[in-house]
Amino acid sequence: MINSSSVANDIYLRFYIGATYYNSNYIDDLPAGGAVNWSQVNYIAEAGERLVVYGSNAGFIAYAKVVEFGTDILLRSYKNVSITSGNNTIYTASNNVVGMCLTGNLDNDGTASLVYYVNAMSGSVMTQLFLVKSGNVVSQNFATMASASVASLTRTTMISNFSVTSGDYISFYCSTGATPQIAWINIMEI
Repeated sequence: MINSSSVANDIYLRFYIGATYYNSNYIDDLPAGGAVNWSQVNYIAEAGERLVVYGSNAGFIAYAKVVEFGTDILLRSYKNVSITSGNNTIYTASNNVVGMCLTGNLDNDGTASLVYYVNAMSGSVMTQLFLVKSGNVVSQNFATMASASVASLTRTTMISNFSVTSGDYISFYCSTGATPQIAWINIMEI
């Protein structure tokens, strides 16, 4: 993205889901002539969802790689856009399914599965990620990472390495529930 205007520009990359905008990335005061590369956003939009770029001033150039495929492909961004204070389920594996959690390159090379979270609120929040095995409830026994603080207007990536099987679920703890917040994970089901 290039700011081609003669003044600084606040720029947001947003997902439009339903009737709500969810920030993915935010640049405060990108200087005139400045450029930013928002790599590894990797969101798989469903029918009716949009990727939107918003600038506080006219005059910026945005470009993106888009790959379109049919709905029969078992590759999706599972998301939670109704984040509450406490534990929030992002994905639950259906019966007889293995959910392969993907990397930032949308592959599963055994290194790092990524869960994305955007704190679009005005204060920092505490977060933690859990992989809960079927028949259990969220507890520290299932934590995949230590709790971490996420600053205001920030997108963070929580790194883990896992696959989920029938009944397992990925839960995301957030200390504050408010909209618009979004957490998502890219999964290929086999």
